[in-house]
Amino acid sequence: MNYDRERVRKALLDAGFGDRLATMEKGLDTTLYKGVYEDGVDVSGGEAQKIAIARALYKDAPFIILDEPTAKHLTRLRKRRSIQSSMRSQVINGYLYLSPSVLLQILR
Repeated sequence: MNYDRERVRKALLDAGFGDRLATMEKGLDTTLYKGVYEDGVDVSGGEAQKIAIARALYKDAPFIILDEPTAKHLTRLRKRRSIQSSMRSQVINGYLYLSPSVLLQILR
């Protein structure tokens, strides 16, 4: 499989998965999920959501629709990075994130 390792690393860092990635002995070459692979590493539900966000960032998706629990990870990420806004939408790393309530208003 061909992919840009540095772009993957940046996407994982931007999604808030950097600390966990640093603890993985094989780094980006770590196989996930012990239930699938004997040498796999299990991740928490929150970590799996961060990986999903990283995948969307890597693909340079024009927009990302997230469920409420996943959107909460972005809120925590914004707070950790001291990105503040009174709006329910936010631009982070060039991506526009809308809260589910704002998205519903747009779709109506």
